[in-house]
Amino acid sequence: VPLAFGGGSAPASVPAGTASGAPVATREAGDTVDATRALVLDGYAPEAVAAERGLKLRTVEGHLAELVRRGDLTVQEATGLDAAAVRAVEEAHEALPDEVRGRLRPLHEALGGRYGYGALKAVLAGRDGGG
Repeated sequence: VPLAFGGGSAPASVPAGTASGAPVATREAGDTVDATRALVLDGYAPEAVAAERGLKLRTVEGHLAELVRRGDLTVQEATGLDAAAVRAVEEAHEALPDEVRGRLRPLHEALGGRYGYGALKAVLAGRDGGG
């Protein structure tokens, strides 16, 4: 998995942690989500995206769920899960009692911890929106 975005280091005039040179505080939320999408489509795993971009893994997982919800990534692209695994998550979600269905922890436990919270969030985003 490549770790150098754009194939090299940023010029000295680019502030640390910003690929575009825009100050972190003035970047639009969509820009950072789209930057995550570009890296994922280049083959980066979520952990590598987080490391490359100086973000927490949880933030990247939120980006991935948003990208699935928007239809900009499929659940498979966002999670690496195959269709059978996605179906297993969806079926476990449907089997949960109504009062806990929207929560990730009961789903995680129902699946025996086989899938991380980020993957579960993306699968559910796919049910709510796009991929």
